[in-house]
Amino acid sequence: MKEESIADERRHRMTIATLGGFMSALAPRAGCYGRKRPPSRARTLSKAARSLKYAMAFAFLVCLMSDSYAQLRPLPEKSGFSGYVNLGAGALRGKSNVIAGTRFGDISKETIPSIFAKPDAETIGTPVVNFEVAYTFAAKRTQVFLGNLLEDFLRFDFATQLGVRHQFRDKSIFAAGLLTSSIPTEVWADPYVENQKRDETDRTSSGIRLTFGHIAGTGLQLQYTQRKIEIDDELSGLTQLVPSSRLSAQQAALLDREGDLQRLQVTYFFKLGERHRLAPALWFTREDLDGEAMANDLIELYLTYLYGGQRFNFVGNLAFGTADYEKTNPIYGRKRDDDRTVLSFTVFDKKLFGENAKWWGSLTVAAFSEDANIDFYDTEMAVLTLSAFRLF
Repeated sequence: MKEESIADERRHRMTIATLGGFMSALAPRAGCYGRKRPPSRARTLSKAARSLKYAMAFAFLVCLMSDSYAQLRPLPEKSGFSGYVNLGAGALRGKSNVIAGTRFGDISKETIPSIFAKPDAETIGTPVVNFEVAYTFAAKRTQVFLGNLLEDFLRFDFATQLGVRHQFRDKSIFAAGLLTSSIPTEVWADPYVENQKRDETDRTSSGIRLTFGHIAGTGLQLQYTQRKIEIDDELSGLTQLVPSSRLSAQQAALLDREGDLQRLQVTYFFKLGERHRLAPALWFTREDLDGEAMANDLIELYLTYLYGGQRFNFVGNLAFGTADYEKTNPIYGRKRDDDRTVLSFTVFDKKLFGENAKWWGSLTVAAFSEDANIDFYDTEMAVLTLSAFRLF
């Protein structure tokens, strides 16, 4: 009897083992019989690689964005040099009665028939030269950098920044930099001259920029910029209007374009899955210029969209703003106000120069419009650029 009990017990255990193995075999294909099969190591590594790839894609996009739009990038984990260079060329079509152009060409006419007319269009070629060189002290989580910025390409505002960034334990980053004009913008010394050749002069600016991003580990970013605007020969109204007694010297002083600019930008970067980012922003700008008829307060709403794909990346910007001026313009007898619109789209091809090439190709189409209630101040800019970008 004892031997029969032992045999029965062995058969019972074998039956349970067989059923258990059968159920285990079914479990991966039918979750109702047990837990899902854990992902394989290869599958986990593949997913991690894809996440890293998309993270790097967005880092590259951030590099190519203007510092005014871009989110601060996490500092490298290792000490050493890093940065990027962006080289190319393009064409710009502009309309302006105030901005003459740059060293590379003029976008408005030297002679105009009337200071009450809208500007005519001019087209010029323009280079694209954009870079940043940085050195990271990994142990200190600190980085020093130097770069030239397309601060506001469509408004002919180019700047160079020298600064320092520090990353805190909560992943938030603080940056402070000194700003100076890298390429002076050429403006008309006295825009209000009729039927006579106008003289060009340089407009430059210098100041500081403070940026606090990834605040408390979130997508919130604050940026404050202060700049002093200087014009080599500021002669607004003094060439014809004052000598002809159409304006007094005191009235001409209301047209002075030199002074201070302050700007506060509040941005939040949303992550919409691995490949998509959305960044709405509010810009508050105070141009406290010496000429009270030129001083203004500007409010702008920006929306930036970023997409990082396997081959192509996209960046799009859309902005609307309105500027209100302080005093009545002595020439036109009313206060000026502007409605401003910005639209830009950039596509990056990571394989344009080969499957594993270190350079990317990019195409940018952008437009800026400043619609003023005084026709003379209407401004339009449209640009098409082709460039090659490399991160190092």
